[in-house]
Amino acid sequence: MRVRVCLRALWAIFDMRQLLNPKQYGLFSMQLFSHKLLRYLAFPPQITAFMSNLFLLNQGVFFQVTLLLQIIIYSCAYTGYKHRNDKELSSLYALPYYLMLLNSNAAVACYKFLQREKIVTWVPRQGKTQL
Repeated sequence: MRVRVCLRALWAIFDMRQLLNPKQYGLFSMQLFSHKLLRYLAFPPQITAFMSNLFLLNQGVFFQVTLLLQIIIYSCAYTGYKHRNDKELSSLYALPYYLMLLNSNAAVACYKFLQREKIVTWVPRQGKTQL
């Protein structure tokens, strides 16, 4: 579902790209850019930051600390993934997991967008229904 929503948003932004002109649409274009487009394109800087920290590990304590913090956050996200069905999942794990879930789905949607793929119809997933 998240891939579909992200892909449809990317196509909508592409189809209405004239709205990104701040000279014509002012604050709305800035809001569209920052709240929609940048949200779906957050994964490349995230990957770049992690890879940069790996290469700069021997350049000082700052890079060692930031890499450690990144690894802790990704470990919390993985723990959140493993325990995603627990009703009482701590926000310490749930928030990083949700962030990684959104960014990974945005990456898949961006790939599909670059492949010019569109999801026109919604096919609900099969499984148990809850009342």
